[in-house]
Formats: sequence, C-alpha cells, structure tokens
Amino acid sequence: MKTTNVNIKMDPEIKKQASLLFKEFGMTMSSAINLFVRTAIEQNDIPFEYDREITNKETLEAFEEGERLLADKNAKRYSSFKEILDSLDD
Repeated sequence: MKTTNVNIKMDPEIKKQASLLFKEFGMTMSSAINLFVRTAIEQNDIPFEYDREITNKETLEAFEEGERLLADKNAKRYSSFKEILDSLDD
C-alpha cells in the first residue's frame, strides 16, 4: 500500500494523552488517524456524534437581538425585503 505524509497541528498535551490512549488499544497515532479517516469515508460522515451547528458568541447575540425585536411591539416592521432595502437609503 502506498502512503503519503500528512502534517497536522495539535496541542502537545492532547497529542501526549491521545498517544497514551491509542497505545492501550495497540495503536499508534498514525493508525488511529487512519482508522478515523477510513471510517469517515465509509460512513460519508464524521464517525461520532457532534454538533454540526457550532454557534459563536456573535451569532448567539444576533439571535437574542432578533428575539428581542420580535417581542418589541414598537419595533419597525417591514412587509418585504425591498422595503428594508429602501429604508436603508433614507
């Protein structure tokens, strides 16, 4: 089997902990990463549960602002996107 080198950046402590864990399973870091990649390809997905929607602080604040505006009966309302764009020219 042909191979190629892949370089990744990783926190040194995480690398140390992962290497120790994989060693308990009789694996190297390389074999564990290969297993992950092969499984991801086979499943056409990340082979463990994860949150695809990673929301940052700015996005959360924008959602909260939207909720506040929806609850505010005095907030300006628009009936179309064109109306919103036209209001920007004012």
